Amino acid sequence: ATGESVIYDHVYIRGTYVWARYLSYSGRYHYVALGVNGGESYGSRSSNVQTYAHTYYTVRSGDSFWSIANKYEISMYTLAANNGKSIYSLIYPGESLYIR
Repeated sequence: ATGESVIYDHVYIRGTYVWARYLSYSGRYHYVALGVNGGESYGSRSSNVQTYAHTYYTVRSGDSFWSIANKYEISMYTLAANNGKSIYSLIYPGESLYIR
């Protein structure tokens, strides 16, 4: 839609179309067609936009919400909530936790 913006991290040219890859809030990649390669303008690009990197942590043996939250300087309550858990939930080695 006109006026919408997306922060993308990669551009692909497939055939005659130009596609942008972006990371959604759910942590999954999505693609949007920017337009026809070499055709009319397909939007403006800004280099001064802050990019948002998502951080994940893989749980290791002996970790706790407290130790992981302390390492990343966030509240253990926030860490638990970011992952749909409470601070009393069990976490397991190999599990991936969303930090921010």
